[in-house]
Amino acid sequence: MRGNEGDGKLVTNLQFRITQRLRDDASLRQRGWDSYGADPIQDAALDAADALYARWQAVPTNSGGVQLELHTSGWDIELEIGPDGQPRGALVRWGPTDAKIDAN
Repeated sequence: MRGNEGDGKLVTNLQFRITQRLRDDASLRQRGWDSYGADPIQDAALDAADALYARWQAVPTNSGGVQLELHTSGWDIELEIGPDGQPRGALVRWGPTDAKIDAN
């Protein structure tokens, strides 16, 4: 399901805000940013997150909610949001493995 040109700008702006916050946090560029010896966040990881985020689709559900979906490179991720705005469940499939989470 594709939106109009205005919707594309909204997605791009939201995507930018999410990853830009991580890019701007200088503490994440230092080893041990989590106080447990974590490696510094890398630009390649942020760039991949940007590219992946751009592939998400939102589709309506028959219950009046919205389902966010990502289908790429052998991954299937689906997050269902009910008509009341609350999470309903999630499906993550990678290769032959399924993990279903019911929020109820």
